[in-house]
Amino acid sequence: MLVASLKRVVENTGAPEEVRSRSQLKIGHTYYGEKRYDEALAEYLFFVETFPNSELAPNAQYQAAVCHYQIAQAATDAGSKKLSLQNAVSAAEKVPTLTNDANNLISANYTAGLALLGLEDPKGAADAFRRVTAQEGKTEDEARKTLVFQAHSRLAELNGTLGDHAAAVQEYQYIIENTEDVDLKGRSYFAMAFAQEEQLQANQDALMSYQNAIELVEDPLTKAQSYYRMGLIYQDKLKQSDKALETFQTLIGEYSGSDNTNIASMVADAGIRRSTLYVELGRLDEAIAEAVEALNRTKSNPNASVAERAAAQYNLGFLYSDKARSLFSNAPGTDLQPYIDTSRQAAGSFFEVNTIAAPVEKADKKTVIPYVQNSLFQAGQIFYSVGIGVKLPEDLVSALGPLTTFVNYVDNGLFPQSDALRKNTETSLNYLAAANFELGRMQVGMDGEMSEKAVNYFIAAADVFRDMVSRYPNAKDAAYWQYHVGESYFASQQFENAIAEYEKVRQVDKNHTSAPESLYAISTCAQLLSEAAEEAGDAEAQQRWYDRLFAANEALAAEYPDSKYTADALINIGNKYFNAGSEEGIEQAARISLYQQAIDHYQRAINTPGIGAESKSTAQGYLNDTANALAYYEYDVANLMLTEAKLASGDEQKTKVEATVEAFQKIIEAYPTSKYADLGLVQIGEAYMVLADGDDAYFNDALEYFNRLWAKYEVNKPADTKVNSALTYAQNQVQVILSYMRANNLEIREGADRAGGGE
Repeated sequence: MLVASLKRVVENTGAPEEVRSRSQLKIGHTYYGEKRYDEALAEYLFFVETFPNSELAPNAQYQAAVCHYQIAQAATDAGSKKLSLQNAVSAAEKVPTLTNDANNLISANYTAGLALLGLEDPKGAADAFRRVTAQEGKTEDEARKTLVFQAHSRLAELNGTLGDHAAAVQEYQYIIENTEDVDLKGRSYFAMAFAQEEQLQANQDALMSYQNAIELVEDPLTKAQSYYRMGLIYQDKLKQSDKALETFQTLIGEYSGSDNTNIASMVADAGIRRSTLYVELGRLDEAIAEAVEALNRTKSNPNASVAERAAAQYNLGFLYSDKARSLFSNAPGTDLQPYIDTSRQAAGSFFEVNTIAAPVEKADKKTVIPYVQNSLFQAGQIFYSVGIGVKLPEDLVSALGPLTTFVNYVDNGLFPQSDALRKNTETSLNYLAAANFELGRMQVGMDGEMSEKAVNYFIAAADVFRDMVSRYPNAKDAAYWQYHVGESYFASQQFENAIAEYEKVRQVDKNHTSAPESLYAISTCAQLLSEAAEEAGDAEAQQRWYDRLFAANEALAAEYPDSKYTADALINIGNKYFNAGSEEGIEQAARISLYQQAIDHYQRAINTPGIGAESKSTAQGYLNDTANALAYYEYDVANLMLTEAKLASGDEQKTKVEATVEAFQKIIEAYPTSKYADLGLVQIGEAYMVLADGDDAYFNDALEYFNRLWAKYEVNKPADTKVNSALTYAQNQVQVILSYMRANNLEIREGADRAGGGE
C-alpha cells in the first residue's frame, strides 16, 4: 500500500518536485529495506533519470551502487557476481560527477572499494579507499567517520599486498592512534610489527611493536605469536642468544599447556630452538635436558603434529651426537665409554624418528619425511662409526636396521630424488656391506672357525656389494665393489664362487685398479683349490686348478705389466717353467729352454715397477738358483762338445773347437756369477790347447783364458772346491805353456804372462 501511495505522488506532475522526488527516493528505500534489491535498483535509477538536478540524486546514485553490490553478494554463479560488482563500481564512480559533498563521496568510494576487492583488483580498491581517506575531517557524520577509519584499516592490508609496506605501517600507526579499542590496538601493533620485521628489516621497531601487542591484545594466539616472533628476531637476526633464550623461555612457561594447535606448534619449536641456544651459549648439558623436556612436552600434547614430534626427537638425537663428538679423543689411555654411550643415545634417538613417523608411507612429504630421511642415515652412520672405530659387533648389528630401512625407503620412492640422496644411498650401502663383512670377520674370531653365522654375514656383504654394482654400473667404484663381492666369498672360503665373482671385475671396468688385483686373487683361490684337490687325492681337479692358477698369472702379466701384483704373477709363471724343466726324463734341450723361460720371467718380475722388496728378493733368489741349474746343463752340453772336438781332426776339429768356445763364452756371459762361468774359462783354455797342437799361435789364446781365472782369484781364493781345483790346474797350465813357448822362442802376447805366475 505504501509503495502504491508513493507512486501516485510521484506520478502527480502537479505536485511540488521536492515532494515527488522524496517520494521516489522513499520507494527505493522501502524495497531496499525489504532486501528486494533488484526492485530497489530500478527505483533508484528511475530517480536519477527523472530528477537529475535534485540534491538527492547523488544519494540515489550511491544507493544504486549499493544495490548492485548486494545483488553481487547474493549471486550464485561467478559470471553474474562479476557483472554486478562491475556495475557497482560504475554506479559508484558516477556519484562524484553529481556532487562534491564529502558524505556522498565517502560512501560511494567506500562501496567502490568493496566492489573492487570482490573483483580481486587490489590496486583499484586501494585507490578507492584512498579517495575515502582523502575526505577525512570533512564530515561530521559519525557513520562516515567510521567508514573513513575502516578505509584506513583496509589500506593497511592492501598496502602490504601491493608491496608498499612503509605505507602499510603508516596506516597501522593511524589505527593505533585513532581507536579506543585496546584489543584492536594490540592486533594493529602485531600486524605492524610483522611488516617491520619481515619486509622493512626494522628489527628494533618490530621488537617494540611486538611488545606493545603483548601488553594490549587479548587473544592468546596473538600474544604467543608475538613472543615467538621476538625470539626469532633475537636468535636469527640480531644474534642475541641470551635474549632469544629468555623470550622462548617466557613463551614456553606461559603457553606450554595450551590446547591451541598453532600455539602448541610454536611452543614445540621454541623448545627445540631453546636447546640450540643452549648449545650456542656453550651449555650443552642444559641443551640436552631442555631437548628431553621439549620432547616429553610435545609427546604428551595430543594436539602436537607428527612433524612436531619428529622434529623434537630429531633435535635430541642431534644434540647427543654433538656431545658424543665432544667426548671423543684419540689420545692414548682415553676412556671411550662415555663417547660410546652418548653415541648410542644419539643413534637410538635418531632411529626413534622412524617409529614416530609410522606409517612412513603415509607421512607428510614436506614436514615429516625430511626428518625420517636424515635421521635414518644419521642413526646408521653413528652406529657404524662406533662399531668399526671401536670394534664393537653389537653396534655394527645395530647399524644394519636403520641403514636397511633407509635403502628400502629410497627404493620405494618415499624420499625426494636429489644428488645428496643418491650419495647418501651409496654411502649407506657401503656401510651395510662393510658392516656385514666386518661382522663376519669378528664372528670367525669369536667362534674360532668358519661358522654358519659368519658365512651368513659374508654372503650378506656379497649381496650388498653386488646390489651396488647393479645400481651404479657406471660408477667409478663399481669394479671395486665387484671385487669385494669376490672378497666376501673368499672370506667365507667359497673359493669357486669367489673366482666367478673376481672374473666379473674386468667386465665391469678392465682399467680399474681392482682389475689386476682380481686376477691375482683368482690365482690365490686356484692355488688353494689345487692344494685341496691334492689332499683329497683328486689328481684331475688338482691339475685343472693348477692350470687355472697359471692362466690367471699369465693374464695378469700380459694385461697389466705395470701392476704391483704382476711381479708375483711373473714369479709364479717362472716357477711353473722351472718345475717343468726339473722333471725327470726330460730332454736336455727342452730342460734348458724351460729354465731359460723361467729366468726370463724372474727377470721381468725384478724389473716390474713398484715391486716390493720381499718379492724382489724372492725373484732374485729364484733367478740365481735357476741360472746355476741352467748353467750346469749348458756347461754339461759344452763339455760334450769339447770331448767331441778333441776326437775330431783337421778342419772339422777346428770348427768344433770354435763352436765349443762359443758355447762356453755364452755361459760366461749369461751366468757371470756362477761357478760354471769360472770353469768355462778353463775349458776354453783347454779348447785352445787342442788347436795349439797344430798351430802354436793358439797358445796365447789358451794363456789368456787360463790367466783370466787366475786374475779373478789372485787375492781371494774360490770357496767352491771344483773352481779351486780348476784354478790350480789353470796355474799349472800357464807355467807349462810359458816354458814351452820360451824354449821354442815363440812370441808371447803382451800381458799373457802377467797373472799366471810367469817371471
